[in-house]
Amino acid sequence: TDKHTKNIADQTRDAFGHFKTTLGDAGLDLSHIVDTTVYLPDAFELPQVDKVYRELFPLDPPARAAIPSRLVVDPAMIEVLALAVRK
Repeated sequence: TDKHTKNIADQTRDAFGHFKTTLGDAGLDLSHIVDTTVYLPDAFELPQVDKVYRELFPLDPPARAAIPSRLVVDPAMIEVLALAVRK
C-alpha cells in the first residue's frame, strides 16, 4: 500500500511486520525484541503508536524510547529501531 495513504498506526504495524519477517528468517519472532527506539516527527502521534504497541506486545513489552525527530522524512510518519536477542 502507498505510504501516502497510511496513518501512523498502519505505518507502525508495517514496521513491526517487517521486523516479524526478518526475525522469522532467523528463526525468531517479535517476542525476541528486547528494546526499541521509536522516532516520530510529531510527538502527539505517540498515543496511536502506544495502542499498536500494546496490540503487538500485550504481555512483557520490550523497553522503548520514543524520540521526537525532524529527521523522519515525509511520507514516513515513524522510524523504528529494534534490538532482538536469541533467548
